[in-house]
Amino acid sequence: MHRLKLADTPNCECTLDRQTDAHILMSCPLYTIQRNALIEKVERIYQAESTPLHQRSLTAITLMHPKGPTALRQQVSGAVMMYLQGTGIQL
Repeated sequence: MHRLKLADTPNCECTLDRQTDAHILMSCPLYTIQRNALIEKVERIYQAESTPLHQRSLTAITLMHPKGPTALRQQVSGAVMMYLQGTGIQL
C-alpha cells in the first residue's frame, strides 16, 4: 500500500509488521475473523472441485496466484477479493 502511495507508512495498523500482501493475507491480527472465513471458503472450494489433499495449499502465494482448473482459480481469486473487501482496506 505504501509503495502504491495508498498509505503514509509501510507499517500495518496492527503495529506488528509491515503491511505486505503476506501479512494482510496470513497473519495480521486485525483480520482474524475475515481470514478464518477466507480459509473456510477456500477449503469448501477445494472440496467442491475435488482437489487432492496434497494440492490444497493455503499460503499468500497460492491465494494470490492459485493453480488448477480455471473454475478453481476464479473461485479462489473471488474469495480473496471478498476477504480484502471485508477487511476494509482501500485498494
